[in-house]
Amino acid sequence: MAFEVHPHAPGNPPTDPLKVTKNSEQSSTINQITGPPVIANSYVKMMFLRVAMTGTGTAPTLSLQTGLGPPVIATGTPTAVYRGPNPVDYVGDVQLITAGEAAGVWQIRMGFDQDTDETWQLVIHNNDPVVDHEFTWVVASTVAETAQPWIAVSPALLPITSLINRPNSTDLKIEQSVQVANRGTAPLTVTAVDPPVAAPLELRTALPFTVPPGGVQDLVVRYTPPSTGPAQAATTVTVTATPPDTTAGTSPGHNQRVQITAKAQELEVVLLLDDSGSMGWDAIGTFLPPNSPNARWSELESAANNFLDLLAHFAAGRGRFGVARFPAPDPNNPSTFDLVPMTAITSNMAAAQTAISQVEPFNSTPMGDGLNRVLGPPGYFSPQVDNRRWLILMSDGAHNSGTRNPRDFMAAGNSPLDRKISLFAVAYGIEGHTDVDHVLLKDLADASLLGQIRHVDEEGVTASTLAAQLRDTIKSGLTGATSPLDPTARFLIFTQPEARHDVVITPYDTRAAFVLNWNTPDPDRLRLELITPGQKRLTPEDVQAGRFPGVSFRGGNRSQTYLVDPGFLPGQAGTWTFVITHPQVIIGAAGRDSDVLEFEDYLYDTVVDSTLRLQLSADRDTYYAGDPITISARLTARGLPVRDANVFLSTTRPGQSFTNWLAALTVPEQALQDARDELQGKDSTPILIKQRGAQIAGLTFPGGPTGLTLPMADHRRDGTYRATVERTSVPERYTFYVTAVGVTTDGVSFRREAKIETFVLVRPHPAFSQVSVVEVKPGLASVMVIPRDIFGNVLIIDPSVSSSFDVVANDGALADIDSGLDGTYTTFVSYDPKKKPPSVGFDFLDTQIVSPVKINPFDKLIYADRVDEFEAGPVTRSNKNIDPEAALGTMAGRNPDQVVALGANGRLAVALDGHLVKSQADDDVTVFVATDQGLRSYRVEALSADTGEWVHLGDSIGVTQSFALRNGRLTTTPAIRIVDTSGRTRDDDLNLLERPGVNVRGVGFLSVVREPRRTLQPFPVIRKGARNHPVETLQYLLRAREHQVAVDGIFGPATDAAVRAFQKQTRLSVDGVVGPKTWRALIVTVRRGDKGDAVRGVQEEFQFRNQSGDPAKGLRVDGIFGPQTEAAVRGFQQAIAADVSRFPVDGIVGPLTWQALISGMLS
Repeated sequence: MAFEVHPHAPGNPPTDPLKVTKNSEQSSTINQITGPPVIANSYVKMMFLRVAMTGTGTAPTLSLQTGLGPPVIATGTPTAVYRGPNPVDYVGDVQLITAGEAAGVWQIRMGFDQDTDETWQLVIHNNDPVVDHEFTWVVASTVAETAQPWIAVSPALLPITSLINRPNSTDLKIEQSVQVANRGTAPLTVTAVDPPVAAPLELRTALPFTVPPGGVQDLVVRYTPPSTGPAQAATTVTVTATPPDTTAGTSPGHNQRVQITAKAQELEVVLLLDDSGSMGWDAIGTFLPPNSPNARWSELESAANNFLDLLAHFAAGRGRFGVARFPAPDPNNPSTFDLVPMTAITSNMAAAQTAISQVEPFNSTPMGDGLNRVLGPPGYFSPQVDNRRWLILMSDGAHNSGTRNPRDFMAAGNSPLDRKISLFAVAYGIEGHTDVDHVLLKDLADASLLGQIRHVDEEGVTASTLAAQLRDTIKSGLTGATSPLDPTARFLIFTQPEARHDVVITPYDTRAAFVLNWNTPDPDRLRLELITPGQKRLTPEDVQAGRFPGVSFRGGNRSQTYLVDPGFLPGQAGTWTFVITHPQVIIGAAGRDSDVLEFEDYLYDTVVDSTLRLQLSADRDTYYAGDPITISARLTARGLPVRDANVFLSTTRPGQSFTNWLAALTVPEQALQDARDELQGKDSTPILIKQRGAQIAGLTFPGGPTGLTLPMADHRRDGTYRATVERTSVPERYTFYVTAVGVTTDGVSFRREAKIETFVLVRPHPAFSQVSVVEVKPGLASVMVIPRDIFGNVLIIDPSVSSSFDVVANDGALADIDSGLDGTYTTFVSYDPKKKPPSVGFDFLDTQIVSPVKINPFDKLIYADRVDEFEAGPVTRSNKNIDPEAALGTMAGRNPDQVVALGANGRLAVALDGHLVKSQADDDVTVFVATDQGLRSYRVEALSADTGEWVHLGDSIGVTQSFALRNGRLTTTPAIRIVDTSGRTRDDDLNLLERPGVNVRGVGFLSVVREPRRTLQPFPVIRKGARNHPVETLQYLLRAREHQVAVDGIFGPATDAAVRAFQKQTRLSVDGVVGPKTWRALIVTVRRGDKGDAVRGVQEEFQFRNQSGDPAKGLRVDGIFGPQTEAAVRGFQQAIAADVSRFPVDGIVGPLTWQALISGMLS
C-alpha cells in the first residue's frame, strides 16, 4: 500500500497547489503507483488518482499521457491509452469516476493489461472562463489511499492591532480570524489548537469542526486590549486535525501553524496646519479682509472643530493629540509653531478649538519648518514607536520658504516610516487657483507607515469637502471607526421643506456619530434632526436638554453633529433617518425674489465604531501614468470574512491633465504682469502666477472627470474583493469609492462605504525625454531638459524643492535650475574651456533617464555652407524669416534672431561643398534651433549616396539636438535635410506666426571627409505646375503603367490625377507629389529589344541632353530599344561611372541609370 500527494518537487514534501489560470492548462509528472484491480481479473493491476479543485466553478478536463502517446481525456467510459502511435503501444484504459465523490473532487482509475512501468503526465485544463483555480491530487495503489487531507492555515501570521480600551473598561474586544482550508481529496476534522490560546487572547470558534475537500472554515481569535499601553501578547499554535496531514509543513500553501501577535496601542495624533497668507484668501484665490468667514482658514477652522469633536468621541482616554502650524510668528522659537502642545484626548476639545480660531494667516509656506517642528527633536511624538502615531498635514500651497526642505523628511533614517508614523495629507487646491504641490504631499505620505492623501478641489463645496477629508482620517485607521455611507446632496432653499436620508445601523455598531456639513458660513443655514428605528425624534434642543442620555450634540457655523454613546445604541439597530431642514424657510416669504433659485450643497455622514468593517488598500504606494491600479476591499464581521456581498468600485478618472494643459498654455504677457503685480509680496510661486495670469486672460481648464463603475470579485473566497482600473494614462488625482451591500452569516443586512485616493504621477521615459546642450561662449553652455513619459505627459515641479529631478554634469558646475512652466527646465553649465567639455544628462528618482550629452564647442564643428533644397511650408505670407541661407555658416557669434523658419512641414537640405559628413559618434550632425517661441518638432534625414533616398536619422521635439549617421546605417552622407513636423502656423489666438514651423539656426558636422567622387543626384521632387524636364519622362512612365496622359511636358490636372491614381494603386502616400518613392515605383527596367512608352521615356532623356537644338540630330523617340539606343545608354553609363563608383555599365536602363537620367546628370 502506497500513495503520493501532489504537486511536489522530487524528493520534497508538497508545499503549494498547482495554479491553473482560467481557460488554460498545466501538466505535471507523476510516478506510477499500482495495486490490485478493483474487480478481480479485470486488469493486471490498477493505478488510482483523486484530483481536488479549490472553489466552485466549471469542472476541469483531466487527461493522462505516457511516452510519446497523445493525452487521453478521462471520461465515464474506459478509454484506451497508448505510449506511442502504433497499436502495439497499448498500455491500458483510463476512466473517470464521479459517483460518490464530493463536490470539486474527481477520481481517475487507470487499468493495465500488462505488467508495465510507465512515466505519466497528468494534464489539467481549467475550463472556467472567469476564475483561476488551484489543484491537488493523490496517486495511490488503492482507492481508499487517494483520500488524503491537505491542510492550509492562512495567514500564517495573524496580527491583531487595536487602540487601548478606555480607562477602567474592557468593552473593546477585537476579533480576527484565520482560514483553515482543506485543499486535499478527503474531509478533515479540526480537533484542537496546541497549545491552547490563553488570555488576553481567546479562541471563539467551537471545536471540533469538519472541513470538506475544497472547503474553508474560519477560526476566530478574540483579543481584549488593556486600558494602558502599549502592550503586546503573542503565541504560536498548531491546528491539529483528524486524519492527520502527515505532509504538512510551514509553506503558505500547506501549513498548520499560525503565529498570533496582539498589540494594544495608545493614540498619538498631530494636526499640522498651513496658516500661510493664501489661507486668508477664498477658495478661488480672491483676497479677503482679515478674519473673513469665507476664507480658507475659516473653512479649515470649521473642519478642524468637527474633526476634534469626532476624535474626542471615538478616542477620549485612549491617547494624546497636538496641533501645530506653519509659518510660526517667530521661526527661531519652536514654541511659536504650537497651537496645542501634546495633551490627553478628552471629551472636551473646546480649548483646542479656541486656539485654532485665534489664528490669522500670514506670510509664506515653510512646510519643511513645520515638519521639523513636529518630527524633529524634541518634536511632538513620544519615543514609543509601538503607539499608533498619525500626522495629519493640511496645506493649500507649495513649500516656498524656510530653512528646511520637506524632502529632508523622506530620507532613510529621517522619514515618518522610520518612526512608524502614518502621514495623512490633505491638499486644498482648486485647479488653476492654488499651487498646492500634490506630488510633494503624495511623496510625503508614501514615505510614511500608512500614508494616504486626500484632495479638496471642487469649487463651491470646499468647506464640506475639507471637513469630510479630515473626517476620513477617523475612518482610515486612526481609530477603529468605519462608515455606512457619506454621500453628498443639495438642499433647495425656500422651495424644499425638508430632505430625508436613511442609514442602517447594525448590531455590530457600538458607537456612532451622525454628521451634517455644509458650505455657507452660517450656523442656521441647515438643521439636522434624527429619527431612530423606534421613531424617537432627536432634535438639537432635546439632546442639549439631556432628554436622550448617551447622546450629545455639537453645532458649528458649517456643521451639526450628534454623538451617540454605546449606552444608547443597544436596541437601536435598524434604519435611522437624517431629517434636514432650513430653519429660516418660509415658503413664499415676502420680499424674496421668487425667480432666484437658492441652494446649499451639503454632505451627510455616519461614522461608527463597528466590528463590521470595510477596509480598502491599493496594490502599491505609487502609480505612474499607464500603471493599472488594483483596489482591494476587505469586508469582515467580528473578524470573519463576509462573502457573497455585492461590492462595487466607482471611480472618477480625469479626462485631461491640468499640468499638460497649463504647460501648453500661452498666457499673454500683460495678464502675467497683472498676476505678478497682484501677487507681489504674497504667498505665491511662479506656478500660481501663471495660473492667475490664465484666469485674468479668461483661459479656463476644459478638462473634467469621467465616471466608471466596476464589480469587485472575491475570487479567493476570503472576504477580500478586488477590481482593477486599467486606463490611467492621465496623470492626475484618482478617487475610488467602494460600496458593499449584503447580509452577514447571522442574517444582518448591511451597507458599508469607503474611499481611497491616489495621485498618478509622471515618470519620464528615455525614449521620449531630451536634453539639449548648446555652447553660449567658450566655457559656458546652456542646458534645456525636457522630461516626457510614453504618453507625452509633461512634468512641472519646483526643481529647488523636488529631489526627484536631477541634472547631472561631469566636470562642470551647474547653475540653479529654472522651470519654464511649460514642461521644460533650463540651466547653465560652466567649465574650463581648455579641458574636455563636460557631458550633461538628467536623472529621475535616482534613475538615469537621458544619458550624458556632450557639449560640442562651436569651434569644434564644421558648418553647412550650401543649400541643396528648400521648400517652405504653406502660409508663407507671414513668414519673416524665409531665407534658407540664414542657416549656413558658423554658430560662433551668431545673432540669435538669424534663423530660417521652415513653416508647417517645410524642409531644408544643406551640405558642405565638396565634402561628405562622416559617421563617427552619437553627435555626427547637430541641428541648432531657436526655442524662444516654443518647441517646434522636426525630423532629420540624411541622403544615401548609394540609393539617392533620404534616410531617417531621428526626431526632436524641438530643441537643439545631435544625431548619429549610424541610426540610418550610413557611414557617410553628402547632405542633411531637416523637415518640420510641428505643423505650427498660428499662435493660440489663431494669429499667423511670423516664424512658423521649426526655426533652424544652423547645422554643424563633427567630422567630414573630402568627397572623392561624385555621387548620384537624388530623384527630383515635382508636383502639379511643373513643366518640361522631367515631366515628359514622367508622362511616358505613367503611360507605360497604363495611365493614359498626353506627353506635353506640363504637369497639369490630368497628370496630377494619373499620379494620384498610380500612388493609390501602389499603396503610396496619395499626395500628387512625385518624389523618390513614386519615381522608384514608376520606373521600368528596359533593355535592347524592348518596346513601348518606357523606352520612349529613355529616349526623351537623351533628347533632353541633345545640345544641338535640332531633334533630328538627337536620339529618335520611337519607342524601340535598338542598337542606337543601347549605344547611347552605354555611353551615358560610362560617363557616370567615371565619377560614381560601382555604377553599372551594361546597356540596361535599371534603377540607378533611371535615377541618373531623371535627376539631370550630364545634362
